[in-house]
Amino acid sequence: MALLYIGIGRSVFLAEQQESEMHRHKTLEILFALDHSFAYTTDSRDWQTSSAIAINSDVAHAFRDFRGMCVSIHLLPEKRWMTHLATDFFRNEPVRRLDLMDLSAYTDFFRSLLVHDTGASVVFRMCELLIEEIAGVKGYRGVVDERLLRVLERIEKDLPDHHSSEELARDVCLSEDRFLHLFSEQLGVPLRHHIMHQRVIRATRDILTGTPLTEAAIAAGFSDSSHFTHTCMQLTGLRPSSFKRYRGHAQIYFCTSSRCVRPTTDDPEGLHCNHCGLYQVLRPSMKT
Repeated sequence: MALLYIGIGRSVFLAEQQESEMHRHKTLEILFALDHSFAYTTDSRDWQTSSAIAINSDVAHAFRDFRGMCVSIHLLPEKRWMTHLATDFFRNEPVRRLDLMDLSAYTDFFRSLLVHDTGASVVFRMCELLIEEIAGVKGYRGVVDERLLRVLERIEKDLPDHHSSEELARDVCLSEDRFLHLFSEQLGVPLRHHIMHQRVIRATRDILTGTPLTEAAIAAGFSDSSHFTHTCMQLTGLRPSSFKRYRGHAQIYFCTSSRCVRPTTDDPEGLHCNHCGLYQVLRPSMKT
C-alpha cells in the first residue's frame, strides 16, 4: 500500500521507499521510518544510518537500505520556517538527525494513516506542527503574501500551460523584478524551480493512477518522456518507471488550494482551506 498527499508546494508519500541515486531539490525534506532505520549520504559525508532525518533545501543526497514503511515529506522552504530552522536547527549543517527527539506522536499519526481515511489538510497541518516542533518555535505562524498565494493557485490550475514571470507579475500588479524577488524571498525557491517541482508531482500522480509515462509527462507540461525522466532523476534520484511498482496499490489525496492550512491575512491560524475540505481521493485505474 502507498499513500500520496499532494498540495501546492508540499507533498507527503507514505510507502515502502526505494533506493535513490544522488539528487537535490529546493524543498525541505523530512524522512521518517515507521519500522526500521535506513541509510543516507550527502556529497559531504559518508553513509550513515538513522530512523528520521531532516534535509536542508538544495543539499545533494541519496538513500538506500530501506525496510518497511517510510514517510517522505517535501515542503517549500518558506521564509516563515527557514529563518528559524537555519538559525536554531540546521546551524549550517546539511542534514540533522531527529532520532534523539521525541517525535512518537508524529510517528503514530503517520502510522495511523495506513488504517484511517485521512484528508490532505489534516496531514499538511501535522507537517506544519512537525516543523514548529523541530524548529523550536511552536505557535509561529508567519503569513505568506496573498498575492503569491493567488499565483501559486493559478500555476497549479493552469498546468501544463507555460506562463511567463512577466505575465504572472502583471496579474498581481507587481513589476517582474519585484515579483520574482518576493517569490524567492517568501517561498524559498525561484519561480521556475517551484513550477518544475509541481510538474514532477503532477506526472507522478498520473503514473500512479495508471496513465502511461509519456502521456503523464506531456500532460504535466514536459516536452516528452525523456525530459520528464531527466528532471525526475535530478529531483528524486528515481526513474519514473520505478513508480509503476505502486500502481494499483496507491491512494492519492490532493488539495489545489494554496491556503490549505497556510496562515493568511484572513486566517492567521491557517486552519481553513478555501476549498472547504474538497480534496479528492483518487483510486487507481489499471491502464497500461
